[in-house]
Amino acid sequence: MTTVNTNSATALGGTNPLTTISNKKITSPANSNALSGLNSSQALGQTDFLKLLTTQLKNQDPTKAMDSTQFVSQLAQFSALAGVTDLNTTMKGVATNLQSNQVVQGASLVGRQVLAPGSYGELSDTAPLTGAINMPDSSDAVTLQVQDSTGQLVQTLNLGTHQAGMVPFAWDGIRSDGTQAPSGTYQVKANYLQDNKQVAADTLVAARVNSVALGSSGLLLEVQNLGEVGLDQVSMLM
Repeated sequence: MTTVNTNSATALGGTNPLTTISNKKITSPANSNALSGLNSSQALGQTDFLKLLTTQLKNQDPTKAMDSTQFVSQLAQFSALAGVTDLNTTMKGVATNLQSNQVVQGASLVGRQVLAPGSYGELSDTAPLTGAINMPDSSDAVTLQVQDSTGQLVQTLNLGTHQAGMVPFAWDGIRSDGTQAPSGTYQVKANYLQDNKQVAADTLVAARVNSVALGSSGLLLEVQNLGEVGLDQVSMLM
């Protein structure tokens, strides 16, 4: 007699006295080789299910054959199991293709400028510091403060009235005293007036993508001055 331990199993025959399937054991006095391929993880798969079914058919009592209704029910269970297995395989393939497409898309962004969430932007001799303010509400007074690496305020841009949405900005490097600021990294902070109160708003800055990496949560872009940013968080600059 051969005994195979398992956590859970579905009875594959109602009245067959020669094969017993419970939530603890699967016992059969004959043709034990048919059960030797059960998964070591103790989970019944498609192959295991088929082996159990064929083993039961071989060992059933001819005088008490399996009821046809039970047999059809078990075949339906097998068909459902096969369908789920095929679906899992298909979904894994789709996920792999989507991941590959993300890698290709991310690789094409290396060296290019994107608009990414953050507050640190780059000012150069040939290009201003640019970005956008994410306005959750409309306001009659939107302002952008620019600070240098020491936290010193160097310029305040009054952007006027704007509706809710993305408000673009560009700082050409001119300080509030009229002098030209040197190239480098600067921090921007946005505020808007709401019910006579100053409210902070999120900013996005234009920055270069230095590299891409595949993380557990998807494709990550290593963006200059901003670190790792998810691909779904950035947008291309026109």
